[in-house]
Amino acid sequence: MAIVFLVLSAMFACARLLLRNAVYSHTSNVLDDAFETFLHNSDMFQVDKIIIENNYICSSPETESDALKILETAKANGYNPVGKGMGNVGNYFFKFYDVNGGKIFVAADMTEDINMYNSNTLKILFALLSVFFSLFVVVYLLSFKVFEPIKETLEKQKRFISDASHELKTPLTIISANADVLKQTCDSQWLDNIKSQTERMDTLVSDMLTLAKLDERKAIISEEPCDVSQLVLDTALPFDAVAFEKNKTLTLDIKPDIKAVADRQNVKKITSILIDNAIKHSYANGEIKVSVYRENNKVYLTVFNTGSDIPDDKSDKIFERFYRGDKSRSRESGGSGLGLSIAKSIADNNKWKINAQSKLGESMKITVTMPAQL
Repeated sequence: MAIVFLVLSAMFACARLLLRNAVYSHTSNVLDDAFETFLHNSDMFQVDKIIIENNYICSSPETESDALKILETAKANGYNPVGKGMGNVGNYFFKFYDVNGGKIFVAADMTEDINMYNSNTLKILFALLSVFFSLFVVVYLLSFKVFEPIKETLEKQKRFISDASHELKTPLTIISANADVLKQTCDSQWLDNIKSQTERMDTLVSDMLTLAKLDERKAIISEEPCDVSQLVLDTALPFDAVAFEKNKTLTLDIKPDIKAVADRQNVKKITSILIDNAIKHSYANGEIKVSVYRENNKVYLTVFNTGSDIPDDKSDKIFERFYRGDKSRSRESGGSGLGLSIAKSIADNNKWKINAQSKLGESMKITVTMPAQL
């Protein structure tokens, strides 16, 4: 529809230009005819229709005062051409003609032509607007039929992911339980592998279920004033031990009493995802820094980590499902590839903003922006 609008706008502009040029051309001819008539039949002009003053004449204005006013304006303002060598004062158009070393000034009242031009311009505008809105209605109605199969396919895909995830939970639980029983009687590396991969599969299925719920907007959002500083602090502290085990440093720079209107559980969930991701993907002996601060009417939650496998110009791709920078390192970290996608969905559902800033090989910083409590 944007293209149609541009095409119709171009058509209107062209039509308006053609009409204006037609008026100018007709006006020029009227003035030329008046001048020629004066030269050959000057005695045909009535006294109230023409004024001779210093070799200037004015034809067509209804009164002497109108003619003088136009003549004075033309003299004072000089030549302000509007096309075809003409100038204008309101609806009066004029020309200067050189005759025998003097000048002849001819003006004509073109109000009727101007009114016709304006009327035709409006008619064309209304006609094109009618065409545009008619096409808009047709396209709008047809779009339901065109996009209905696509919408239905997407809904089926969402239902499939949700149903498949539910169905996978039970066998995974059984396999994990059986592996635990067998491990009590026979300690084997094979059992450890089964247990490890089962837990990884269970995490993946849980993440898929979470995403399916977020995609279907089934997650209940309870917005209320909450202390973001305290929520982030409570969520971040348990990760200190996780970071320590991996020989990494977790530091907190959380300004106190930062309050926002948000869902408490979602604040904790997105904080947990971002810190967990930072710990997993920071380099050896790396640093992770969590910050909360307020600027104007916005609350900012940032999670920074040293090291990054993401090119600078592909920072936002980390929110795509299963996107991995260095695939070998990502698999070693044990992530499912869905964590940041869940964070993005949480942010979108809560109408927060989330963005990433990567410096390849140096650092990654993810920032979540939410409205502050006024």
